Amino acid sequence: MPALVVVTGDWHVNDTNGLCPPVYKREKLATHRPGPAGRALWRAWIEFWQFIEQKKQETGATVYAVANGDLGDLNKHDKTQMISLNEKDILGAMIDVAKPMVEVADKVFIIRGTAAHTGACGNLEEQLANDTKNAVHCDDEGSASWWVLRGTFGGVRVDLTHHAPTASRRPWTRNAAASRAAAIVAGRYMKEGIAREVPQYAIFSHVHYHAQGEEMGCKGRFIPPFVLVNAFGHRLGTGAHVEKVGGWWALCDAGKVISEDFETWGMKRPTIWKES
Repeated sequence: MPALVVVTGDWHVNDTNGLCPPVYKREKLATHRPGPAGRALWRAWIEFWQFIEQKKQETGATVYAVANGDLGDLNKHDKTQMISLNEKDILGAMIDVAKPMVEVADKVFIIRGTAAHTGACGNLEEQLANDTKNAVHCDDEGSASWWVLRGTFGGVRVDLTHHAPTASRRPWTRNAAASRAAAIVAGRYMKEGIAREVPQYAIFSHVHYHAQGEEMGCKGRFIPPFVLVNAFGHRLGTGAHVEKVGGWWALCDAGKVISEDFETWGMKRPTIWKES
């Protein structure tokens, strides 16, 4: 049976610029509802999973959804843009955000992201994985969530983590960074003496842009985020150049990738002011 591997990440639920359900219930606080930008982001999220559901029906594939880290946000650095400081509230919102994915996927893998966002050892992601009915648990770690997912889907070998071993913020070197990351991962397998197990894909999130490359027989993929630019992004000078949001999918069968693509949505950019 073919396998449809679907990867999203960097939801940053609880950040005012991240994925947010239409109704975010907060204990002993007023219910939060996202503004126009947040609603547009939510529509893109729903459309993404509707697209995956359609692919599933067309192909008869088993859907393996990977939620690739930074799924919630506590932001230990700056709480200004946080919707709630209550972990119970945040986890409830994360569960609501995950529902469209959980309903389409046959199996779900929850990957741990950055401690600054999701707590020590990916606490929020671990809780989400425990509360997700079809989540595949990590036997090696004895946990519900994963630091590293080395898996075979439809016979295709995949190595998946939240953090890439290299990246680039220069537009003209992003794809080169994806190639470097693939080469680094492939080299690690060779050093371990398991060259035959070099993954066909090395997949990462965290960098908040999408890119692709290939090196040493391994394809590198940086997955786009599902979050808009926040104050940190403005500090990096990216506020007027909003990255597309979305995810990546691949239809795999008998050890080969039949088709793959990024599905992305452009978000509204700042208005250009003109003198009257």
